[in-house]
Amino acid sequence: MLTNLMPAGIEYYRLLPEIVLTLVATLIMFLEAVFSEEQKKIFPTITIVGLFAGLWMTYMAYGQAGPAFNQMMIVDGFATFFRVLVMIVGLITVFSSTDYLRRESQNGGEYYALLLFSIVGQSLMAAANELIMIFIGLEISSIASYILAGYLRDDKRNNESALKYFLLGSFATAFMLYGVAWIYGATGSTNLADIRRALTAPVPPAMGMVGTACALIFGRTRRRNADVLGNWLQRIIKDADEHQRREDAGERCLARGEMPMVAQEQRKEGSPSPLLPAWPSSSMSV
Repeated sequence: MLTNLMPAGIEYYRLLPEIVLTLVATLIMFLEAVFSEEQKKIFPTITIVGLFAGLWMTYMAYGQAGPAFNQMMIVDGFATFFRVLVMIVGLITVFSSTDYLRRESQNGGEYYALLLFSIVGQSLMAAANELIMIFIGLEISSIASYILAGYLRDDKRNNESALKYFLLGSFATAFMLYGVAWIYGATGSTNLADIRRALTAPVPPAMGMVGTACALIFGRTRRRNADVLGNWLQRIIKDADEHQRREDAGERCLARGEMPMVAQEQRKEGSPSPLLPAWPSSSMSV
């Protein structure tokens, strides 16, 4: 009996992308505590290598496609596509934010570790075959995103955005779990394949209940991500205009032979969080 409960080696093999990314993120957190400021410049390189390793493991796992962990996960073409998608978006985020973090004197490894953990959560969601696994993957990704939204702790705007994101996400999570409970009550299962069979049975469950549950699960989740993306785009546009205004003011000061204070004012007021708009959009796509 105990042998049947132990996952087979092939099941761990199908989870290799998430395992590799989790190990790399944990390694970065450990090195953060022992590296000097100069040595911390290697964290972007470690992250990029880890993401490429995750892409390779995704390809290897697709070669052994199938279910894992008692049908809670399924590795197929759909899961592989979205695994690759979120890792590519993660690579773009690292390439785009490295110089920004260096300018803000925020070279710590926490940013890259949180980014990898967020990718792990989204990869789990892509391969999930259970509503509970979808919830676990969503929470892994969301908790990391909450912290990333307020990564620049000295900036009040980042603190505000992180708090609002956390509160909105908490309410959305409660509604999602309520919808999962409705689905379980209507179909008797949280497995996606069993739910499909129940909905296509000769005597399906009450479709009004199922429709309401789906609206609670996906409507609230989609709205949460759409709100985050919309607010982020508005801030990016606003800060881009402010950055251009400051550059123009600095050029005028240099033309008059004066010492510009743009850099010091910008450092004092802070800048938007390095979590780029591409990252919430990838969360919406999953």
